[in-house]
Amino acid sequence: MIPTSGPLKVALKAEKDRYAQENKDLAETILATVRGTAVTRLAIAGATVPEIAAITGHSMKEVGSILDAHYMHRDPALSEAAIRKLEGKTISPNQTPDCPGDLVLNLGEML
Repeated sequence: MIPTSGPLKVALKAEKDRYAQENKDLAETILATVRGTAVTRLAIAGATVPEIAAITGHSMKEVGSILDAHYMHRDPALSEAAIRKLEGKTISPNQTPDCPGDLVLNLGEML
């Protein structure tokens, strides 16, 4: 057995601590990536921000930030899904079932 006292003991402890920190950092990065991917997949599946937050443990603000900053711009399926939802709820170009009447502002009339 190799004696582990003095400078060797200090060096071994430092190496052990460095290794533990590297693995902790890696584990945290993997967890954050998996959670971010879950946020994106849930959004693509049609889950709302509150639903996503309830599942992943993020705040609703964090969910929005994740989608805005890291994922939403990468997946055209999200924008396509939003357009399909809009088209499905639109009665005419200016009306929706929940908000009848003219929804288009005529800036000429306002000036």
